[in-house]
Amino acid sequence: MSGVRKYLWCLSCFWVLGGATSEAQSSLCIQWDETPPERLQLPQVDSLPLTDSVQVRAFLQNQIRQLHLAGYLAANIDGLSSMDSCWVAAMHLGPAYEWAEIDLEGVPLAWLRQAGVRLERLEGRIVDWAAWLKTQEQLLEYAENNGYPFARVSIGQLTGRGSKLAATIQLQTGPQIEFGGFEIVGDLRLSENYLENALGLRPGDLYSRADILRLRQRIEEIPFLTEGGSPKVRFAGDQAFLELELERKKASRGVFLIWVNTKKDEIVFKGKRD
Repeated sequence: MSGVRKYLWCLSCFWVLGGATSEAQSSLCIQWDETPPERLQLPQVDSLPLTDSVQVRAFLQNQIRQLHLAGYLAANIDGLSSMDSCWVAAMHLGPAYEWAEIDLEGVPLAWLRQAGVRLERLEGRIVDWAAWLKTQEQLLEYAENNGYPFARVSIGQLTGRGSKLAATIQLQTGPQIEFGGFEIVGDLRLSENYLENALGLRPGDLYSRADILRLRQRIEEIPFLTEGGSPKVRFAGDQAFLELELERKKASRGVFLIWVNTKKDEIVFKGKRD
């Protein structure tokens, strides 16, 4: 093809046939229409046994996934053929796409600030799906720690002109959830006020996943309590109830020795606790 550079990448691999010591050799040749940048560090075949088209396609699809994550959204496999022990793959690289504009108007400004989302990390740069996933995770983490455990963040509309992309980010908060109270499983009885003070949760507080995850540590800090099972969350309407299986810790036992040293006029205590 005139005007189009061909980049031939031949990779050799070996495998053992039927457990025998003899080795058969095959090769995978990838013909790119453009040379992939070295910074991409695409997966290498190394010594993988590419014995059939399924394994070859799996290896090539992994390369395509890496390219898509790096912003080469049009990358694809144009064709795959084999002759004797050689596989030949024709691959299309395509341009590196950039974020021209990201519309976050559907997300409250306070959320963006509190979640630490900064658009300048994305706009005007090559599409980096890892960076987008981090932005998505930041927004979801803020939501689930501030009363919205069922929030969803997604790209609602994606348009492009050439290699420039514009995206609209959609936020669906779901219902606001408040903490409804504790539900104790078992015979142990503790006052609500004590649990609220000890565990730092009170009815009417906004649901917070971070607070739920800290419960086990707070329970461990109570000297006479232990867990009989993991805490469970039950959602009912716009409230979340915490089901706790608590048990009273068994009193520790110990053996102590006491003797009197008459020469030094002192009493010595030594012991061992279980």
